[in-house]
Amino acid sequence: MLASDGLLVFADAEALVALKTDDGSVSWRLPLSEKLVASPVLSEGWLVVATSTAVVALRSADGTVAWHYNLESPVHGAPSASRGLLFVPVENGRVIALQLDTGEMVWERRVGGVPNDTRAVGDQVFVGSNDNFLYCLVARDGRIDWRSRTGADVISAPVVDERRVYFISLDNVLRALNRGHGVQQWKRVLPFRPAWSVLRAADTLVVVGLAGAASAFYTKDGSPAAESRFGAGIELAGPLHGFETNLALGPIIVAVTRNLATGATTITAASRSIEPPLLPTVQPLPGAVNPAVAERR
Repeated sequence: MLASDGLLVFADAEALVALKTDDGSVSWRLPLSEKLVASPVLSEGWLVVATSTAVVALRSADGTVAWHYNLESPVHGAPSASRGLLFVPVENGRVIALQLDTGEMVWERRVGGVPNDTRAVGDQVFVGSNDNFLYCLVARDGRIDWRSRTGADVISAPVVDERRVYFISLDNVLRALNRGHGVQQWKRVLPFRPAWSVLRAADTLVVVGLAGAASAFYTKDGSPAAESRFGAGIELAGPLHGFETNLALGPIIVAVTRNLATGATTITAASRSIEPPLLPTVQPLPGAVNPAVAERR
C-alpha cells in the first residue's frame, strides 16, 4: 500500500485498487494477471508495479498501461522514483535506472551484494544490501557516492529527511546517517526483530516488530518517543503507511491488520494532533480526524 498524488493504492488477491484519499472512494481498479513482488511506486503521475520478471508503468489518473520493461533478473525489492527516473533493484546484484515516462534504460550499477528496497530523493538513491552495507548512489549516473557498513543485512527502504537517512538492519539496530557523507549520527538498538520499513510520522520514526510490537523514536537523537502493541489475535498484514492531508492536523497513519481467528483484513486510517507528539497505534484514536475503515472478508 502507498499514498501519493491524492490516491491510496494497494493490491488485493485479484486486482490493483486506487482509492481517493479525501473520501476513500474507488478511483479505479485494474485486474492482475501476475503476482506483484514489490510495493508499487506512485510518482509524478505514474504508478509503477513489478512482477518477478518485468516492470510495468501505468498512468495513475486512470490505471492505463503506458510501458512494459522485461528484466533479465528478478526484482529483489521495491523500486523508487525521482526526477523522472525509476530505480529498480534486481537479484543479480544490480540497480537499474529507467526513464519514468518511457521505460528506456539509463544506467545500471552493481553493488557488493543483492540490493533490497530503494529510496530515491533528489539526486540520491539509497539502497541497502545483503552485504551489510547501505549504499548512496548518484541518481543521474549510478556512481557510488558513499557506503556505510552495518552488522547485518540492510532491509527495507530507508527514510530520508533534509539532513539524515534512517534505516534498519537485521542486527536489530535503527541507524541515522548524515545523508551528505554517510557518517553515523546516532543508532538505537531495537527491543524486537524489525519486520517492515521504518515510517516517519512528524518528528518520530515508527518501527514495527514481528511479534506485533511498535516503537517510535525521535529523529533528532533516536531517543524513545512511544511504544504500542496490537490487540490479541491481531497481526500486521503489511507495513505502516503515512500521508499528509489538509483534513488532519498531523500525519495520517494507515495500518492493514489481520484477525488470526477469522482471517478478516481491516484497513484503519487514524490521525491526531502532533502536539503532544504522535503516539503510534493501529487502533482508531478518540477524536480521530476523518478515520476511514474498510473490511474485506
